[in-house]
Amino acid sequence: MKFKDETFPDVTFEEFCQANSLVVVVREQSGRIGLNRYYATCDAVDVREAHGMLSGAMGVGPTKEAAYLAYSRRLEGRKIVVGVRTAAQRELQCPNAWKADPS
Repeated sequence: MKFKDETFPDVTFEEFCQANSLVVVVREQSGRIGLNRYYATCDAVDVREAHGMLSGAMGVGPTKEAAYLAYSRRLEGRKIVVGVRTAAQRELQCPNAWKADPS
């Protein structure tokens, strides 16, 4: 019996970003201390919502690492659009779950 495996690739969030030339940027929010001090996002990346509209996405946290992890969880299972309204616009499907980072 032959079958075609079209399941999501088993990749970490970092591997997905690297394979698709995405750069996650972590910034510090001005005047914020505590839970929402940092936020992470990819510039020029939007999320396609179920109704077709595009929205921005970011992860926030008290540390740079927490913001990065929140952002990776925000993108799980979502369709993202890179380079909206440019000649290089493309859509990518994020896996439903990221492979655990071995480190």
